[in-house]
Amino acid sequence: MTPQFLGAQLRATSGPFRALCLLLAGVFLFGGGSRGDIHSLAFLRPFAILLLFYGLACLTRAQIAVNRFVLCFALLSLLLLVLHLVPLPSQVWGALPGRELVREIDHAAGLGAVWRPFSLAPDATLNALYAALVPGAALVLGVQLGPQERRWLLWPVMLFGGSSALLGIAQLSGPVGGPLYFYKVTNDGTAVGLFSNRNHQAFLLAALLPVLAVWATQMGSGSRGSALRALLAILAGAALLLLILVTGSRAGLVLGICALLSLPLVIPNFAARIMMRTDGAVGTRRWQVVAFAGLAAGLALLIVLTVARGRGLAWDRLIGSAAGSDLRFLIAPTVIDMIRQFLPFGSGMGSFERVFQVYETDAHLRPDYANHAHNDWLEVALTGGIPALILLVAALLAFALRGRILLARGLAEGTELQLARLGMVVVALLAIASLGDYPLRVPSLACFFVLGVLWMSCPLSKNRPSGQPS
Repeated sequence: MTPQFLGAQLRATSGPFRALCLLLAGVFLFGGGSRGDIHSLAFLRPFAILLLFYGLACLTRAQIAVNRFVLCFALLSLLLLVLHLVPLPSQVWGALPGRELVREIDHAAGLGAVWRPFSLAPDATLNALYAALVPGAALVLGVQLGPQERRWLLWPVMLFGGSSALLGIAQLSGPVGGPLYFYKVTNDGTAVGLFSNRNHQAFLLAALLPVLAVWATQMGSGSRGSALRALLAILAGAALLLLILVTGSRAGLVLGICALLSLPLVIPNFAARIMMRTDGAVGTRRWQVVAFAGLAAGLALLIVLTVARGRGLAWDRLIGSAAGSDLRFLIAPTVIDMIRQFLPFGSGMGSFERVFQVYETDAHLRPDYANHAHNDWLEVALTGGIPALILLVAALLAFALRGRILLARGLAEGTELQLARLGMVVVALLAIASLGDYPLRVPSLACFFVLGVLWMSCPLSKNRPSGQPS
């Protein structure tokens, strides 16, 4: 594609599409960390709020009606955050579960009847509210895109994901703590890319594998350049797998395996394509089999050499350390006990770090500290209580119902279905990653999750052959 062609295509896109691309550029460049004290958030959040207002001004009633579930879900989530900031009378606040220690402090200090926000850490809850507006802007802009523009979102995802991968390679070649590390609190000496945490870099790289597969096959097996696209996707995927190994992220390695297992869900005629078949009836061409076998053997050799030479940090950490020594596993029983104590309403969204300091035991004390539960499913239950769990259950039911529809239809029906299945895979991968980490608290990954939701909810055409563009 020539620059003139790309420029013409961009000019033909809608305002919300261009605004969403600007937002994606902002979140990947300035939103690679989960902490609330990152300096770049002072630019990113106002920028996202401006784009949110622009998206709301462009939103139509028809778009709201078509996307009413996801928009209502987002609105209710924001409402829950706002409610956790509402001051309550002393008698009401003190009757809430888990407030006993604060009541005793108030009594000992002679403070009397003090109105307090519902949350035990209102400043952290306010930070969570501001943080939620960034993916909220991506959602409001994204629901206004048509099927073609939603498919074009593959390009910025691959661009920024590839940039993060290349930056990770450069970080391995540079000095520890050098200028290529953009965040003060980070995993120095590892390939964190545009992120502050190696786990989040590995999650993005893993989720890029099905994105590459869809990009390589979305134009159909018989279109010009499909073989070159497939070759480029395989080479890029091999590089991503190697980089996941050297990030040192055990969770990322597991997610990479899950991403590989998901490829049959997004690649039409997966078995035939894996063997590089030219059609469904004739046998494979010999040179294609040799090329695929060579690539597979080369990838296996590179992985073996990477692990053997000590750069496979993720593999070494996966097999070399006991789960019982990991802080996320050590604190899990305490977090579960805290959930019971704070039911039914929770401790307040975003309050985990402050509240856990009250309940942590001597065994949890170490130079690093638990800024999150490292299991967002548990943390949401702790901080949001039953109202947050109701929202989670509604989201899971919607995912299951939509997934059933997508899996019941064959990929030969159209490129929209392939894109919708990709969205299902991206959402599932980040949900799995949330079992041992907190990826959706990172602005860039939160917006990537929103893209997955948008792809998954993409309207499906009927009786459209897979090679025919829409």
